[in-house]
Amino acid sequence: MNGTTEHSRTKMRTKCRFYNTRGGCRYGDACRFSHSRENRSRNSGWTRVWTDKSTEPGDFKLMNLNLLAKSLVTRQHYYYCLNYIQWEYRRNLLLRHIREIDCDILCLQELDEDVFQGNFGKSLKRLNYNGYYKKRTGDKDDGCAIYYKESAFSLVCDPIMIEFKQPDNPMMDRDNVALALVLKPKKESLANQTLLVSTTHILFNPNRGDVKLSQIRYLLLQLKHLASLHQAKIVLTGDFNSTPDSAFYSLLFHESMNSSHLDRRQVSGQNAYIRCKPDSFHYDSMGHAGSGAFLGKFTGKALNCDAISDTASQRGYKISRLLPESLVSFRNPLQLSSAYSEPCAETSTGEPAITSYHSGFIGTVDYVAYERDKLLACKILELPKPNVFWQSKLPCKHWGSDHLSLCVEFRFCE
Repeated sequence: MNGTTEHSRTKMRTKCRFYNTRGGCRYGDACRFSHSRENRSRNSGWTRVWTDKSTEPGDFKLMNLNLLAKSLVTRQHYYYCLNYIQWEYRRNLLLRHIREIDCDILCLQELDEDVFQGNFGKSLKRLNYNGYYKKRTGDKDDGCAIYYKESAFSLVCDPIMIEFKQPDNPMMDRDNVALALVLKPKKESLANQTLLVSTTHILFNPNRGDVKLSQIRYLLLQLKHLASLHQAKIVLTGDFNSTPDSAFYSLLFHESMNSSHLDRRQVSGQNAYIRCKPDSFHYDSMGHAGSGAFLGKFTGKALNCDAISDTASQRGYKISRLLPESLVSFRNPLQLSSAYSEPCAETSTGEPAITSYHSGFIGTVDYVAYERDKLLACKILELPKPNVFWQSKLPCKHWGSDHLSLCVEFRFCE
């Protein structure tokens, strides 16, 4: 009797470090340490708040989210969250988030076809969303989807399905895709507005910057043509698998890469953050209402060389790994801004510190881009405080994907 009482007292006094740091404990209720409500308060950093970027009221809200396709999950890669990696558990968390934020448009990546057709898609239908889907080419099970509230928008034309894989082009030989919808607002006051929404999932491979650039170049040219055809204003979202301090980011948001010679392995910036640990990841803790801003900005100087044939060996380059001039000289035909970028110093782009964190990567790769002279980003939903990442990678008990959602309230410019 006394032994049992003493054990209970010990359990109440001692907190389970696994429960605190990993969001769960494999022993559950049988654990001899405390899983008290006091412990759970450490996850309060998951509260997200809206930040005003303009005093103007918005016309519509949009969410971008990489769902983490169940077909891509492996126990080896997600060993740290086995209690929470099941799709049914993650699906409920993600649907709850979608209901709470209540956006007019959803742009999703890594959505399995059977999930689109199954309970997840049906749940969105009950929330008044109409959705379209583009599966990756080849034998892949996942793809991209765009949903819109039928009470807010109507579809102008058939969905535009964009495939990046092209025969006889070695830099366009992957199964990645993009999807675009032309939408018309149903509000009478917005009757003269047209919106072109597109989402994509650019190739992950950190060493194939040539493929990444070829894909985004093709997509930007397609969007330019479609926008001109429909007199529409562009929002482009997705998982671009490139960091804010990369040449890829510079092309997307600053029109060019501003560098004469580039090694394809350094285009996306990912290699600097693969296997990176939280204690070695540096960010500006003052940015984004305390949730942190990404440090670093691409200048092109480190990758420039005047005599590439003489310096290639000492820089670790191979001539075959240098980008072709057709990619280096390409200029973005669209004037795009990043909705989450905030005023910052010359050493930063002002992007959020972290949009994705798993066993292979920590950093920012997700963006919401928009035509800065045609749309105004009025509000953004700030990301969780960085301390939640020091407790657990993603997914975790409180979040159902290894990417965070980006949510923006936009206003049409006259």
